[in-house]
Amino acid sequence: MRPQGKEINSWSENNIKNWSKEIRESKLLSQNFLEEAIAIVKRANIHHCNNIPRITQILSVLIFESLQDTGTLLQIGTGEGKSTTCAMLAAIKALQGNKVDIVTTSSVLAQRDANEKEGFFNILGLSCGSNVEDPFGEQAKICYSKDIVYGPIHEFQFDWLRHEHKKYGTRGDREFEVVIVDEVDSMLIDELDQTARLARSVPGMEHIAPILCGVASELFNLNKKIIQQGDKTIYINGEFEYKDGELILGKDSSEYYISDHYAFVIGILKDLIQEMITGGELQVPNFLKDFILYKSEVIACSAFQAQLFKENEDYIIAKRDNDNLDIIPVDYVSTGIIRSNCHWTDYLHQFLQIKHGLKLTSENLVTSFISNLGYFKHYGQKIYGMTGTIGSDSAQELVRSVYGVNIGFMPTYKPKQFEEIDGDIQNNETTWHGRITSSILDEVEKGRAVLIICATIKDAIEIRERFISVVGYDSDKVRLYSRNDNDEYLAVKDEVNSGDVIVATNLAGRGTDIKTSKEVEKNGGLHVIVTFLPENLRVEEQAFGRTARQGAKGTAQLIISEPNVAHKLEIKSYSYNSINEFKVLRNFKEYIKTQETKLYVVEKIKLQDLLFEEYLKIERNVRNAIQNQWQVSQLEDIWGIELTKLGNLVYKNHKAQKGLQDIASKFGFIVSKENVSSLNSLYRTVNTSLGRTITDEHLQLLTIGYFLDRNYVQNSISRDEIKSNEFFDKLTQEFTDQAALKILSLIKTINIVLLRSDKEEPEIYRVKGAKDTIYIGLEASSEMHSDKYKFLFNWSAATEDIEKYLNQALEEESIYVQENQNIFQRQDVMILLDSIMRFEDEVCNVEPKYSLSASNINYT
Repeated sequence: MRPQGKEINSWSENNIKNWSKEIRESKLLSQNFLEEAIAIVKRANIHHCNNIPRITQILSVLIFESLQDTGTLLQIGTGEGKSTTCAMLAAIKALQGNKVDIVTTSSVLAQRDANEKEGFFNILGLSCGSNVEDPFGEQAKICYSKDIVYGPIHEFQFDWLRHEHKKYGTRGDREFEVVIVDEVDSMLIDELDQTARLARSVPGMEHIAPILCGVASELFNLNKKIIQQGDKTIYINGEFEYKDGELILGKDSSEYYISDHYAFVIGILKDLIQEMITGGELQVPNFLKDFILYKSEVIACSAFQAQLFKENEDYIIAKRDNDNLDIIPVDYVSTGIIRSNCHWTDYLHQFLQIKHGLKLTSENLVTSFISNLGYFKHYGQKIYGMTGTIGSDSAQELVRSVYGVNIGFMPTYKPKQFEEIDGDIQNNETTWHGRITSSILDEVEKGRAVLIICATIKDAIEIRERFISVVGYDSDKVRLYSRNDNDEYLAVKDEVNSGDVIVATNLAGRGTDIKTSKEVEKNGGLHVIVTFLPENLRVEEQAFGRTARQGAKGTAQLIISEPNVAHKLEIKSYSYNSINEFKVLRNFKEYIKTQETKLYVVEKIKLQDLLFEEYLKIERNVRNAIQNQWQVSQLEDIWGIELTKLGNLVYKNHKAQKGLQDIASKFGFIVSKENVSSLNSLYRTVNTSLGRTITDEHLQLLTIGYFLDRNYVQNSISRDEIKSNEFFDKLTQEFTDQAALKILSLIKTINIVLLRSDKEEPEIYRVKGAKDTIYIGLEASSEMHSDKYKFLFNWSAATEDIEKYLNQALEEESIYVQENQNIFQRQDVMILLDSIMRFEDEVCNVEPKYSLSASNINYT
């Protein structure tokens, strides 16, 4: 190719700029010019940094462009130059006339990449900037007028909220055209439901502070009264003490056994909140009373959760911009990032402030928000992404189904020289620490450098201090990288030499490029020790990807504590014998989590985003019709309060769904994906388990008929007695789901095992001579008509635990009904059913639609 009269590989920067200007003005850049454009972009990169893009980087851009009508995500190995690939793709898209947004994992990376690549884009006649550089104000940010904008996801989201909701014009006239996502698995999977929220202070919110303090105080006192004796949890009302290991109750004290510790505590705290609101002891504005009552369960749950959270694991205490000490959340599960600009919602943040005696801030009212999912959906099919680890099959399937993108895998440009050493399991914390220390020492004595990746800040500090003190190692050679809010990042900035040790959290596990000296490479390269079982395959591969980069040598090993892993996976530690078995269970739990995300979380997010879009339409109309800003603000307050109420309902339903998933997984079951109407879900679920030999309606009427026969017909209930509110109320109270399940078990001669989202143990309906056992689940919500029964699939031998409960349950005598027998042929049962239905019609003031009799109903 010889555009402008000479070969592209001899072009000057001016040649490139002239070509770019011509192409952009004529809008000629298309698939026909793609090869030429890539050659010129390659030449621009050589001018910029004197590096020739690798064949794998060029191939990646070609793949993205060949699938430009649909979004595409590529797995590009760690250390393979994703930043350059990203910049080349952005340049091609911008030359095609698109505005390109590049989403990074942090503000630091956004500013770094924008600064580093600015010269490259300038050579191509393109402009670039970062959305974290412009100060926030009530006007357009300069960066959004540029061709390419780098920024973290939350900054893009907040700018959109200010633009659409606050009407500040933050984004100018920039549309959602093309987005390129770095570390795409983190954004689209791990943080799929993460939400950016703008909140406003509402007068009167300070009245909630005494309620929070009262709840925290009550919980503190409750914890002193709840004790553990063996496998039993006991609540003691009154004084008690221990003498020689024996529990001695005070004179007027009493004890109660608690079957569900969590439910017991939440119940007491909810009652306390309701009492404080309705009792008149606290002065709470009327408009806030309903708001707090709606939030009572959420407030109670946040108080309970706050006592479980740990400093230097879930959060740190540090100064914010206002110089006040505060709670700062830490994402220790996947990235290790300290989220300095984030606050926990639902009063969890305030309970942690109370826990540490910090200044109590008020919870503002969320009035505008957008999820990661909702934000990325704005780009339609123009989502492109790169990551070193796409992850498991279930993670890939989740991304495909939610975002509708293609997924591809790129080879490394050099063969990997990586070896994973067999993992090491230690059965207690002392031997675990000892094994980590000895392993570090073994490797540094070989002249290598070692990176230790820990689960939490607390672990990183302890492991570093223990290694230095036990071995007597030079502390200057043991660097700490546990926080991204101070200068600890310098620990991974410089090249590591023989004998250097870096102790870090997951901060070093993603996106960190640790350079190794020639001496380290000669002795085997960087050795990585991961001291915990990573949350999933992606986090594990990211951690191991810190070594053996770009053809260098390296090894990695898991050294884990068996009790820690058993607690994390919620299993009995002695039932698993190898790290591979732990990994299999972890991967299965990730599969369950991705299914739950697809079924419940995604739908919840879509609903919330849809509601906000509808609110924006209403607000737009109000702004056009009303000039008074105070009235618009009042609308915003009403919306925020109603949104909180709705969020509470969504929370309860999600809690029920998650609860069933958890208990089903515990006993070895998978919850059916079928979305059954809650109105008829009991009979539909049981009928599905039985093979559906009759209709759901037949099974329901059969159950009702036998209930009436056993409880009323045989007791000769008169027609006049039926025609009374008392009888109808009694019938409604007595014919519960439990009564229906008992009858279904008896008439079908089957055992029914019910796993409930709100109970830790199964509910058993056992019958003598049972022909079979069926397993069903219940998403138990506290909201009326929201309970849903679900069919359960068995996947493991964990049902041995179920057998224990079955054997302990009492047997009932079967009243098996043959298929050709019909209880509705009995006149007395039909008369009772007919009377009840007529009475219900009268109460509801409707015309009777039909009359039941043995002659006009026929089920087979």
